[in-house]
Amino acid sequence: MGSRKWMLVAACGTGLVTAAHGGIVVGQYTGGYVFGIDYSVSDVSRITILRASDPNKGPYDFDCYDDATNPPYAPAAIQGITAVANIGTVEIKVRQHQNRPWGATEVRLLQLDQPGVSGRIMEFYVEGPVGADGETRVATIVGSFFARSPMVSDAHIQTVEQGGSFEPWILDGDLYVEGFGPHLGSINIHGFSGAHQIDVTGTMAGSLLVGEG
Repeated sequence: MGSRKWMLVAACGTGLVTAAHGGIVVGQYTGGYVFGIDYSVSDVSRITILRASDPNKGPYDFDCYDDATNPPYAPAAIQGITAVANIGTVEIKVRQHQNRPWGATEVRLLQLDQPGVSGRIMEFYVEGPVGADGETRVATIVGSFFARSPMVSDAHIQTVEQGGSFEPWILDGDLYVEGFGPHLGSINIHGFSGAHQIDVTGTMAGSLLVGEG
């Protein structure tokens, strides 16, 4: 296998920083975050958060696409989103940009539960499956978490905040809501691939819908 060459591109005025290898590009759209200092990208699209989110900058805002396709470019898979330990609160978006319909085709690993890390999902729009490489683990769903294809492993979250929604189209694993609550947001599971459970600790003060369209 030949050597790999990474490119770093900063678009002034837009806050876009991208890491690319071959045709696969990871974009980060919040101004002020720096690739390799605040976060790193390896193995094509594996994202590691190195510093907590800065409330003065806003959440990390990612997408992934293949620039070998025709513009506006087809979404591509994110291999993983994790964080180093003991950095505090990490706020994440994975969403549509530049007229692309999804933030990514899939997210194979989403785990923001390292010791000393509190992961907050602000927006999440993914076309394909989530969790092919391991359980999904985050603290809080703040905005809309929508996966058009199955959650293919167990998901562990602490709570869904008021105004937030957790909406995987199909649950192909168990869902554990593990915080004390009250859980004020909505959980909508459109269907199940087999026998799976939803386990909610504390008070579910929002809505829990199963099999809704």
